[in-house]
Amino acid sequence: MENRRFWILRILTLCLLLSSPFFSVLPALTHCKMGTFYGVLYFHEKGWIDVKDLKISCIRLSISWGEVEPVKGKFLSSASPLKKMDKCLQLGIEVIPVIRSSGAGWAVKSFKSSASSPPKDLQKSYHPVYAHSKSYYEFIKKIAEKYRGKLSLVVIENEVTAKKFWEGTMDEYLRLLATARKAFQDVDPHIKIADSGIASFAWGVYMVYDLFKKGKSKEAFSFYKEYFHEAYFPTASSPEDLYKFLRKKNVREQIEKVEYLLNHLKKYVDVINFHFYESPHLLPYLVAFIKKKIGDLPLICNEMGVRYRLNTFKRDEKSAEDIIKKLTISKALGLSAVIWFPFQNDQHCSERNFTCYSFPDSKVEVMRSNREVVMECLKEALIYNFHGNEVKKRRVVI
Repeated sequence: MENRRFWILRILTLCLLLSSPFFSVLPALTHCKMGTFYGVLYFHEKGWIDVKDLKISCIRLSISWGEVEPVKGKFLSSASPLKKMDKCLQLGIEVIPVIRSSGAGWAVKSFKSSASSPPKDLQKSYHPVYAHSKSYYEFIKKIAEKYRGKLSLVVIENEVTAKKFWEGTMDEYLRLLATARKAFQDVDPHIKIADSGIASFAWGVYMVYDLFKKGKSKEAFSFYKEYFHEAYFPTASSPEDLYKFLRKKNVREQIEKVEYLLNHLKKYVDVINFHFYESPHLLPYLVAFIKKKIGDLPLICNEMGVRYRLNTFKRDEKSAEDIIKKLTISKALGLSAVIWFPFQNDQHCSERNFTCYSFPDSKVEVMRSNREVVMECLKEALIYNFHGNEVKKRRVVI
């Protein structure tokens, strides 16, 4: 009962703040007014939540190429992602879709249901009709025609510096961006294109690297400790350890990808997108850094969340406070749109140390930790260790 009361108060507080005069209407990015700038991720797989009661003006929805065009030339106007879009638009909610090439096994180079990949016909040279990929251009053009005059902003792909989301190179992604941009401009030139959003982790690593590159090792280490204060991985304990961390292959790859995008994105997008999960007081530093590197393009954050370790004291209360602070700071910094990723979001659990597996009649949460964590488990939950043996205790030490 106490937990339920807390969540009710949390939601009411958020809605009251977001409906206050402070959150006024922003100038429209395009011909469609975006209204107030805050929104939420739509993550429910079944049924329909009455989102109009959340007092949001925009929402993030994902469009998978494979769901909408499962075979070449078969465009499904009634596909699930498009149904969700249509419903939100009917409610007067601005949809900021994330279009991904995932699921289109017939069209892409590497087929994985959860990852996007460059189209098979993606070419290096620019074609005056379809840019770099005829198949992708035709798919995007159909989306643009269906939603002509109804969209203001479209995001292409999600966190392409991460292999689990994008199977191609950064250059291939830029060619995909160029193709999507041309398709939308050919149909509805008012639509703005945003990039996939560099992950919060990748921004932190690159900002630390940037300080190191300038010979500011002490400042780099200090910022590193601040930025990754709630990180789930073991952190470096000295500037020397941090230097070794930055030299790791996977970290170097992230740095190289981020640097490549920062050097080229401005030519391919109208709006810069970023993701952020860290402490609210770091948000102005990140925004200033992005503007310094890319210039004065409009900014959005289509993935704003919180990050606290599972054993943090009053974790939910801190998270609720942080999201309010982040929305307020985002408004003050002039962001054009912010999409809040709910802390208790079973479809996006990185901030909870969980991997969540959903089944028709149950949900399984798998927890892994590199430190000792104490969990209080619900009475109705069944608990098993990694040997497959049931654990009877309600208070579990991992």
